[in-house]
Amino acid sequence: MHSTPKKATAIPKPSQPKALLQKILFNLTAVIVVVAAGIGGYYLSPSSSNSGGETREEQDSILQFNVTGQVFGYLCAVLYLGSRVPQLLLNYRRKSTEGISALFFLFACIGNLTYVLSIFAFNPVCRHKHCRQGEAGAIYGRYILVNLSWIIGSLGTLFLDFGVFAQFFMYRKDEEEEDEVAVDDGSEEDRGRPGI
Repeated sequence: MHSTPKKATAIPKPSQPKALLQKILFNLTAVIVVVAAGIGGYYLSPSSSNSGGETREEQDSILQFNVTGQVFGYLCAVLYLGSRVPQLLLNYRRKSTEGISALFFLFACIGNLTYVLSIFAFNPVCRHKHCRQGEAGAIYGRYILVNLSWIIGSLGTLFLDFGVFAQFFMYRKDEEEEDEVAVDDGSEEDRGRPGI
C-alpha cells in the first residue's frame, strides 16, 4: 500500500504579547517590592528618628580624610568598575546576552543610583547658627572629596550597567530574528516531508 503524504500543519506559536505582558508585570512587581522594602527599611531604622540630622561632631568625624580608607575606597572602585568589563566583552564577542538576568542588572542600577543620590543628598551643618558665605559649600565639597571613590565606583558601574542594558536590546533583536528564521526553516522542511 502506498501512503499519501499528509499536509503539514503549522505549529501554533505561543501568544507573544501575553507572555511579554506577564514578564513586564512580574519584573515591575519585583522592582516595586524591592523599592518599597528599601523605603520601609529607611523609616524603620533608628537613624530616621533623628529628625535634626547629624550633629556638628558627627559631621566632623565623617569629613576626616583617612588614608587607609581612601586607598581601599579607590581600590574598591577599580575592582567594582572592572567587574562589569568581562561581561560587556563576553556579550560583545557572542553577540548575545543569553544566560544573564536583566532584572539583576536593573536592581544593581537601582542600588548604585540610590547610593550615589544618598551621597549627593548630604546636608552640611555649619559651625554657626546661620552659615557664613561659602561655609556650606566648603563643607559639602569636602564631603564629596572624602566620598569620591565611592561615587566613582557606583556611578561608573551604573554607566557600565547601562551598557549591558544596551546590549540586551541590541542582541535581543538579533536573537528574535534568528528564532524567526529557524521557525521558518523548520516549517519549510516539514512541508517537503511525507506524512507517516
